[in-house]
Formats: sequence, structure tokens, C-alpha cells
Amino acid sequence: LKLEQLIGKIEVVHWFADWTAEFDAGRLQNVKQHGAIPMITWEPWHWDGGNNQPDFQLSRIAAGEYDEYIRSWARGSKAFKRRVYLRFAHEMNYGRYPWAVGVNGNTGADYIAAWNRVYDIFVEEKAWNVSLVWSPGIEYEGTTPYEDAYPGAERVDMVGLSGYNGG
Repeated sequence: LKLEQLIGKIEVVHWFADWTAEFDAGRLQNVKQHGAIPMITWEPWHWDGGNNQPDFQLSRIAAGEYDEYIRSWARGSKAFKRRVYLRFAHEMNYGRYPWAVGVNGNTGADYIAAWNRVYDIFVEEKAWNVSLVWSPGIEYEGTTPYEDAYPGAERVDMVGLSGYNGG
């Protein structure tokens, strides 16, 4: 790649997938052939549906409505047999997405319960190669405090942080 000639080896290739997307083993294979690690921002929504998407309320995820879908991703990831970073429901502390705390009736406890449901399914499916990435946005006035939506160190494999220039 031209970019790698400039900067050196790209180690992580990142993309977004909403919950209408089926698991795509071909994408992971392409990243593998490049010698990089895939990172997927996995968003529980339909990407062009806006924030008002009650079908994707966190309480519904936590209650098991999406278990088969989540399992399909766990099984597909496990079959890949290489490291995958899965950034589930990022920036939950901002009000920008249907899974955010304060949107669609979601609470911090709902976020943690949905995270735990996803985590438990990946463990049940023995998808040990998947690292779940908890990725809030930087805190500023009006955002949900981190501690309100943090699932705990025992259930978070990696932490990422989004920061935007608001100026």
C-alpha cells in the first residue's frame, strides 16, 4: 500500500458494522492476508435510521432478543482463529446513538447489562480470540460519567477513547 510506504506497516484495520450486517469472514481474511488485526466497531442500530430506534434498546439486547445474531458473530469470529478487536456500542456516554445512555430509554445499567450479555455469549461460544473494546468518548459537561456505563475490568479486554475537536 502507498500509505505503508510512507508510514510503515499498518497493524490494525478498522471498519464499522451495524446490526443489519451479517458476519463477513471474507473481510477478516483480507485483513489477515495483509498481516493486520481487524477492529470492528459493532453498532446495534440500522446506520441510516437516526437515534429513535427502539428496536435496539439496550434492555432488549440484555433480555436476549439478539442472542442468535450475537452468537453468529461469536462463532464467525471464533472460526477466524486470530485476534479480533470488537468495539461494541462505542461512545455510549454521548447522546449520539440509539444505544447511548439517555436515548431510547437506555440507562447506564442497561448498557452494562447489554455489554455483559454480549460478553457472556462470546465466552459461551469460546471465542477467546476476540477482545471486547469498551470505548466511551471523552467526558465533558453533559456527558454520562464513565462509571455509570463501565462494565468492570473483568469484562473489558481493552479500552479505547474517542475525542473530538469541538472547537
